[in-house]
Amino acid sequence: MTKSMTCSYCGASDTILCKQPHGYSSVTPADKKMAFNGQTLYHDICKNCGTVVRSFINGPEKL
Repeated sequence: MTKSMTCSYCGASDTILCKQPHGYSSVTPADKKMAFNGQTLYHDICKNCGTVVRSFINGPEKL
């Protein structure tokens, strides 16, 4: 199911899903001193103005 999103900055609803390269942006719990298998960070980005509409990880239960 695809959820429609609206950019809070320009009001457009055309977004593109992007991901940051693993290693540069992986997400790990803040209370862990060392974590080697962080989760990749994904972004829904407005194609009209470039605003990041939403950031998320897949599988938050793995944190």
